[in-house]
Amino acid sequence: LFSRTLKAYNLTDLSVTEATTANDVLRRFRDEAQSTAYKRQLRNFQRTASKNLAGALAYVDHLFEHHSRLQVIRVDLSYQKVIVKNNVVSADMTRLHRKRLFKCVQSYSLFEHCMGYIWKLEYGQYKGFHYHTCFFFDGSKVRGDVSLARRIGEFWRNEITEDKGLYFNCNAIANSYAQSGIGDIHYTNQAKRSALQKAITYLAKVDTAVRLTLPKGGRTFGRSEYVVRQG
Repeated sequence: LFSRTLKAYNLTDLSVTEATTANDVLRRFRDEAQSTAYKRQLRNFQRTASKNLAGALAYVDHLFEHHSRLQVIRVDLSYQKVIVKNNVVSADMTRLHRKRLFKCVQSYSLFEHCMGYIWKLEYGQYKGFHYHTCFFFDGSKVRGDVSLARRIGEFWRNEITEDKGLYFNCNAIANSYAQSGIGDIHYTNQAKRSALQKAITYLAKVDTAVRLTLPKGGRTFGRSEYVVRQG
C-alpha cells in the first residue's frame, strides 16, 4: 500500500537528500505524536467535544421538560459554489452571518415560537465553510416543519447572506432516514428522541478540517441557553 501511494505521487525515485528529509519529517511526526504535551492537547480537544455533547443533550432534555412536544428543524446553511471557488467566503464573513442570523431569532416573526437552537461549523475543500443547524420550536404552536425549514433556509440565502448563500432542507427528506429525529416530536416518543440524540452527537463532533482553517480560538459549536424575545 505504501509503495502504491509513493507511485501515485511520483515519489519512487527520491534522491538521497530527499529521502533523508522525508525520513526526518516522519520521525519528527512520530516523536511529536507520542509526546506527553501532544497527548495532553489531544485529551483537551476530545474533552471539549464531550463537554459540548453533554451540554447539548441536557439542553434538549430541558426543553422537553417544559414543552410536551417540539418541532425540530434541521437546515444546513452554506454558500454558492462560485462564491466558495473564488475564495470570497472568509472565516470573518461566516462568523458575521452566524451572529446576524441568531440575533434575528430574538426578534423576527419567523422565529416567534423558537425555543432555542444548536449550530456547528464545518469546512470542506469544495463546500467551504458551512453550518449544520438545529432549531427547536414549540410544537404546540408550530406546524409544517418542511415549510418552516424552507423559510429559514431562504431567510439565510436572501436576507442574511444577501444572495450569497445556499441551504439544504433536511426536514424535506426526513422520510428517507432509517430513524428520523426531526419534525414533530412528543416528549413520550423515545424512538424519535433517541434519533434526535444521535443527530446531536454528530453535531457536537468537532470537525478537524475547520480547526485547521479557522483563526486560533474560533468557535465551531454553540447553542442558545434560551431565546429572549425582543421588540
